[in-house]
Amino acid sequence: MIIIDPHNIGDGRIFSIDGLRGFAVLVVFLSHTLGIPAGGELGVDIFFVMSGYLISTLLLDEKAQTGSINLRLFYWKRCKRLIPAFIAVCFMYFAISMLFPESAVRPNVITMLGLLVTSNIYWAASNPPVPFLQHTWSLAVEWQFYLAWPLVLLALSAVGMRKRGLFVFVFLTVVGVWIARFYGDQLLRFDGILIGSMIPLLKDNRVFRQIFNKKRADWYFFIPSLIAIFIMVAQPVNSYLGPTKPIVSVLTAVIISYLIVGEKSSMGVLLDNSFLRYFGRISYGLYLYHFPIAALMYVHGMKPVAMLLASICISIPIAELSWRYLELPLMQWRGVEGMMKAAQTFLSRK
Repeated sequence: MIIIDPHNIGDGRIFSIDGLRGFAVLVVFLSHTLGIPAGGELGVDIFFVMSGYLISTLLLDEKAQTGSINLRLFYWKRCKRLIPAFIAVCFMYFAISMLFPESAVRPNVITMLGLLVTSNIYWAASNPPVPFLQHTWSLAVEWQFYLAWPLVLLALSAVGMRKRGLFVFVFLTVVGVWIARFYGDQLLRFDGILIGSMIPLLKDNRVFRQIFNKKRADWYFFIPSLIAIFIMVAQPVNSYLGPTKPIVSVLTAVIISYLIVGEKSSMGVLLDNSFLRYFGRISYGLYLYHFPIAALMYVHGMKPVAMLLASICISIPIAELSWRYLELPLMQWRGVEGMMKAAQTFLSRK
């Protein structure tokens, strides 16, 4: 699930990527409530690619401009963006467990909060401790990536590895994840994020730019990729070990590459519209809050259409309030960041 502040990226075409985020969250939302599309879980794979692209762009740009990465500031921003809404959904589940004790067992608080970085481990073991919060596995995958990737970038840069070497390293890591998955691994789900991380490593490459700046690049790359994703999302995902998820991840990377590199990206208007951008804006909150609500309605035997209508009336307003009064104000709060930067400037002068 992508959880980056899109305004941190200076590229004007980010609005189309915000629309892609909106499409992805709607696919997940509809799948969990209405049961359609059948392959709605692929929306998470789309999120992963976008997250890898956006995070790696931020880190690589900072490294190029300053020669280093401010780890404390990076982790603080991730905490500020991720944790408050996650704690809010934990409170939501706790309230559900008190109001509906026959449907939701009250969890251990430490276990519940720990899901932010461990949920995918429980998922891989088929033993989620808080069933109504199963969807937090994607947050755990992203958090583990956030914790490791800046350190990996700094370490590889320290030994003199440049963008071409980094690309080869990431590519081989993705292949390694795919091989592990082929042999039955259920834990390593970093391939989509890493595929997204390849884009900023390639976007300044001359050949790469020529490919996506072709006169009819929209018909060669963007439209076929979008149609293929629509078709795959509409089909059941038969197996985690199958090729569907890697293919969707690669196609998403193609779409993002077209949107950020292509000078003639006229077809980006398909994603750059107010409807999809709205859901892209509230996507983190909508992803977090809709699942416990939908799960509660499901265990009480509600029909899919009723689940959808109730979720629209409950989940979307909660996500909007969360964005407006919790997520956005904290994203805009610069108090601690200002102190960190001032301290860094002071220390650099000594």
